[in-house]
Amino acid sequence: ANDILYLFLSTVNIKLLIYNIYTNFYIHCIMSIYGGRNMKTNVKKLWSDKKRILGMPISFTTYSLSDDRLFVDKGLVRLQSDEILLYRVRDLSVSQTLGQRIFGVGSIIVQSSDKTSPVLEIRNIKTPFDVKELLHQHVEKMKLERRMRVGEILEDGHDYAEDLDND
Repeated sequence: ANDILYLFLSTVNIKLLIYNIYTNFYIHCIMSIYGGRNMKTNVKKLWSDKKRILGMPISFTTYSLSDDRLFVDKGLVRLQSDEILLYRVRDLSVSQTLGQRIFGVGSIIVQSSDKTSPVLEIRNIKTPFDVKELLHQHVEKMKLERRMRVGEILEDGHDYAEDLDND
């Protein structure tokens, strides 16, 4: 009887240990997903939102803005994190389909001179026009701080001064 009781208690302890490991892993995964960028770094976010489905933030894509960068974190199992330096942004535009207007969301298209993400679409976020203006203000601020010239912004290697001489 003692051997059976010992075997039973050992099996229960092993099951509890496995359950605790699984639970801790699950909680760690959920916290890293929903905790977002602030768990990993001390970057102060000025704005953050999730990609929305039917107006609800139930996706695994998070957009956030700091003083000098725009971040995009995607994924549940495989987390992919991209960032665009704000001084590299060339153009911002907003688009809203009828369905997006019904659910109170919209998309912002960011065109930049970034090599990895020259065109970034921030999809299905709340108040897209307000976010675009916030983004625009910080883009202009970063360009002024870095004293960006027109030639640095264009970066296509073409000498426009030469064209003006040869009119």
